[in-house]
Amino acid sequence: MQRSSLNAEAVRDVASSPEKWLSFLKSTSRNYRLPFDEQLLVHVQRPNATAVLELEKWNRLFGRWVRKGSTGIAVLDKRPGTLKLKYYYDISDTQESYQKSLVRPVPLWRLKQKYREAVRESLVNAFGAEEDTFDLEETILEVAKQIARDHVQDYLSDILAYREDSNLEEVDDFNVEVELRQLLAESIAYMVLNRCGRNADTYCPRESFRGIRYFNTADTINLLGAAVSDTAEMALSEIGDTILSLEREEQSQRTFAGQNVARYNKGRIEDRTENRTGRGVENEDDPI
Repeated sequence: MQRSSLNAEAVRDVASSPEKWLSFLKSTSRNYRLPFDEQLLVHVQRPNATAVLELEKWNRLFGRWVRKGSTGIAVLDKRPGTLKLKYYYDISDTQESYQKSLVRPVPLWRLKQKYREAVRESLVNAFGAEEDTFDLEETILEVAKQIARDHVQDYLSDILAYREDSNLEEVDDFNVEVELRQLLAESIAYMVLNRCGRNADTYCPRESFRGIRYFNTADTINLLGAAVSDTAEMALSEIGDTILSLEREEQSQRTFAGQNVARYNKGRIEDRTENRTGRGVENEDDPI
């Protein structure tokens, strides 16, 4: 497998211990739509990055300008025919354009208390989790296990093919699958819980990630990272889409309510005007 020297050291370091792996999962849960190699390089350079895009996309999509002097996050440009770096900038590096007509809200989501039950139901419906789970955290753990069970075979054959010289080499095929499925489930759960603002360490203790020691070559780590990135995105995208949909619905309701209030106030003003011209009695100090 071809790898750039840019991330070769980072690849080995990120899986060198459960602590390093958990630090990576915590960081990358905020940029879950990126592919693994980009997540890794963002983590190494800006572990606290919240939302990253290229400069041109910040400008075009959201009307945000990158502040002068900001340091870009270098990742590999994988477009066909290119062999160079591209640079991401975190939202903290940007500011809104002075042309307010160009500014668009950045769709960052946050799990508020009032959304918990709707998100739980969405996860149950999307991934077939048990209906009798009582809270969101329990549902997330169950969904992570379900996703790992459903998709472990998508990645197993490649890991078996590239396990040479790794600690997986002496493990039989059945137990390679067991270790991969366990690590997938725990990693998905950790990322989702962290992105939802929960203390992921409470639900996914360090001991649950002991299997990371088997993935100790660049090939196996890259394959594991891609598997975790792909599968965690499934759950996180479902949650994000649900929350953003709820927020749009609330905004629509507020707009509708505001229009009704405006019509009501307009009617009150018209009534008051009539009263002030002698058609009726109205106290001028009444609020509109």
